[in-house]
Amino acid sequence: MSVKTKLKNQMREASDRAGGSYATRRARNGFIGMLVTTLFLLGFPVTSVNQIGVRAIKAFIDFRKKAGKNTRTIQNDMSFIKTIFRRSGREQFAREPLLTNEALGISGASRRGTKQAPTDDEYDAILERAKDEGLRALLMLCRWLGLREQEAILSFRSLKEWEKTLRTGGTHILVIWGTKGGRPRHARIFNMERSLRAVQCALGVLASGRRLAPKTNLKSAVKWFDNATHRRKIRGHALRYAYAQDAVDIMKADGHTESEAYALAGMYLGHGDGRGRMIKLVYGTRSTTPSPANPPLFLGG
Repeated sequence: MSVKTKLKNQMREASDRAGGSYATRRARNGFIGMLVTTLFLLGFPVTSVNQIGVRAIKAFIDFRKKAGKNTRTIQNDMSFIKTIFRRSGREQFAREPLLTNEALGISGASRRGTKQAPTDDEYDAILERAKDEGLRALLMLCRWLGLREQEAILSFRSLKEWEKTLRTGGTHILVIWGTKGGRPRHARIFNMERSLRAVQCALGVLASGRRLAPKTNLKSAVKWFDNATHRRKIRGHALRYAYAQDAVDIMKADGHTESEAYALAGMYLGHGDGRGRMIKLVYGTRSTTPSPANPPLFLGG
């Protein structure tokens, strides 16, 4: 086993001890491979986490800046690095003053969302490009039920219960599988007809003997979904923006204040309470009709 591989394994063991959602752990473990490769490229052939010092981290951050990565991305990089340090027994080093965002020149990034929710016409265009019935069903579930991609992929375990709930006039569905941190939530239904159609479309795919994503495990299924949407210039997560904006509009129409509406939307999306300001920043961007020279952001291009 090479020195690089041993270091990656050590870091990934520390990352696994930190826990977190499936998406967080997947992103953190993918980052570790890039971090180790970059450190060696920059002339820091360390053999353990304990050998990584301030100079190495600063060199890595400078490398990321020169590569054109935005401030928010580099802040996430540092968050992953500090998590690995803490879970490797280097809590004091993780709190090193020279490694704060301010000291590294990466403070002050906004969390404002960069994607836009699709209009109805844009949504129809998305489904038109998604020729695969399983992919279409997943995109419909993301749009009308506000599901994350993992939740949509694993929804086959709950679809029959959701159909029963919707057929009997239920206004909320219980989302259990694939949720962030394994936290179940009740997602409110804002368009009964289209939500039921999405669920029945997914059930139709299963009834034909197919999976929603043609893979046997979640990791492979998520990769398939990401690749399938990328090839068709679709950003599936932007469909949750449309769901969130439905939530805000209806909550405000029901008499809630704007801050209450965003807080409730956050709960239906699975972000928990007390996140209204973040929801407004990330999900609040409204789509405008683009010119041919300026395609909508959610199309990727």
